[in-house]
Amino acid sequence: MTAVAEQPVAAAAEAPAARGPRRRSRPTGIAGRREWLWGLAFIAPTGLGLLAFYIWPVFQTLYFSFTEWGAFGGHRWVGLENYAKLLGDPEVLKALKNTLVYAGLVLLGVPVSLVLAALINTPGLRGAPVYRVLYFLPVVTMPAAVGMVWRWLYNGDLGLVNYVLSLFGISGQHWVADPRFALYATVVVGIWMTVGYNMVI
Repeated sequence: MTAVAEQPVAAAAEAPAARGPRRRSRPTGIAGRREWLWGLAFIAPTGLGLLAFYIWPVFQTLYFSFTEWGAFGGHRWVGLENYAKLLGDPEVLKALKNTLVYAGLVLLGVPVSLVLAALINTPGLRGAPVYRVLYFLPVVTMPAAVGMVWRWLYNGDLGLVNYVLSLFGISGQHWVADPRFALYATVVVGIWMTVGYNMVI
């Protein structure tokens, strides 16, 4: 009885292991070239678009940066002269500084988004979906419309911001026209446009 039972087990142990799925061999000859040409035809439109609208403009712009162009056409090679003027221009350095300050201050929108997300997800809060929609609305609003709204809010004479400040006895400012406040006023708009997206995500 035991010997009979052990025979199938031994036979199963001696059986060769099951082979895995056979790999599909690559076609050779005419069939291989045909498959390669079909693959090339499929990626050609994307490759040509990438070359025409991304790679070529990058190298063309790099070449133009080493030349000087006249108002009516024609150009000459100037080497690094344009870059020397760029680094020595105080307006360029000021613009770079403003860009770095703006990029740093806009990051303040991240903790603001976290606080709003925690408040909206408070258990038992009524109207939470409405608040989510209201906070997310600036994300889907056209930038032109956002600019018009904030232009009115920041208006030095009739703007809502100056009106609210006047209720507390604070004199209003020309928020966009005054260089002292223009950058920070823009930061507020940038945070307002992205806080809803960061809050939902």
